Amino acid sequence: MVSKSPERPATSRTILTSIVEHGPVSRARLSRLTGISKPTTSEIVGDLERSGLVQQSGRTNGGIGRTAVTYELCRDAAYFVACDLGASKIHMAIADLGTTVLGEVSAPTERNDRPRLKKQLQSMLNELLAENRIDRRRVRMAVVGTPGVVDRRTGSVALVPNIPAFEGVNLPKFMQAVFGSAVMIENDVNLGVIGEHAAGHGSDNDNLVYLALGTGIGMGLLVDGRLVRGHSGAAGEIAYLPIGGDPFEPVNVSNGTLESSVGAAAIVASYQKAGGERGMSVRSIFERLGSGDTIAETVVRDLGRHVALGIAAVAAVLDPNLVVLGGSIGARPELAKHVRLNLSALMLTPPAVEVSSLGNRGPIEGALIVGGERLQREVLGLDATEPLRAITAAGIRKRMEAAE
Repeated sequence: MVSKSPERPATSRTILTSIVEHGPVSRARLSRLTGISKPTTSEIVGDLERSGLVQQSGRTNGGIGRTAVTYELCRDAAYFVACDLGASKIHMAIADLGTTVLGEVSAPTERNDRPRLKKQLQSMLNELLAENRIDRRRVRMAVVGTPGVVDRRTGSVALVPNIPAFEGVNLPKFMQAVFGSAVMIENDVNLGVIGEHAAGHGSDNDNLVYLALGTGIGMGLLVDGRLVRGHSGAAGEIAYLPIGGDPFEPVNVSNGTLESSVGAAAIVASYQKAGGERGMSVRSIFERLGSGDTIAETVVRDLGRHVALGIAAVAAVLDPNLVVLGGSIGARPELAKHVRLNLSALMLTPPAVEVSSLGNRGPIEGALIVGGERLQREVLGLDATEPLRAITAAGIRKRMEAAE
């Protein structure tokens, strides 16, 4: 197992980045790609091979003249875990040093009991390790996306009413005990906007809002290509906008006024209060649209109105050119229709609204991007991240195509 590398000289970083981006690649082609002389390129490649970061992968074929040895990254030198820990579902993936995703698992969240949640996460990790025959000691880091406000200094998380098991817990310490490695805790919708910007509808938009609506509601913000976290990490906590109810009610101060009118529980409660059939899920309510269920039609129309009010409030401050709707509820096209109609009535120039092309994968893909970049910077001693981001985006598209 390779150890953490110090930052490499510029020529070494250039060669290594080119191998990551173009490998398998010969030393002669590396010299042409980087503009570094052939003797220096050969010397650097030799050093990288001896360090266990680069390996011979074969020989060139075709063309005129002698074949040449090709080199590629030693992808099994280190691994990382990406985890989207939501109030209703956990999605976990494991990837190698080259950011290739080797396996994924998902399961309903054990959100009410901390020991059971810990056991569940460990079981999911062990499943991924066993299926891919990975030595746990080679897992160098984990990126965990979670609802709530993440303190950038300590990694602690606040305002997570939908996961009672997190109440009063030292989340970084808890997650380090689960994964046995360094852990980065990040807000799940921040990871969602990173995923959307890399390979979703937001790939050509540097002023982007990603709004996830499911058990709760959250918003990731990208302004001029930069992720916005705010002073305490609470930027995008749209659940707490004073819209949709009495903001002075103690329960709304704690759980969020807007969330009290748009979260999954609120949608079901609104349906039942209006006389709808009891025991219905949010999915069932949406499935009744177009079937003559006027109560379902009214509930979804009102939901679109509340969501549009929240977006309009944010748009007045940040002026995004695109809003991407994600999450199990937000990604419903029926909701997007009502959001667009209401925004048109609220604003002279409303932002475009699109349903996420990544489905529910936005946060996990964002975690894979962040984890891959951090792992390569640490293990390879790199400071350039753009080539990696391009490779990761291509990987996202490939996975999405395979799922269709």
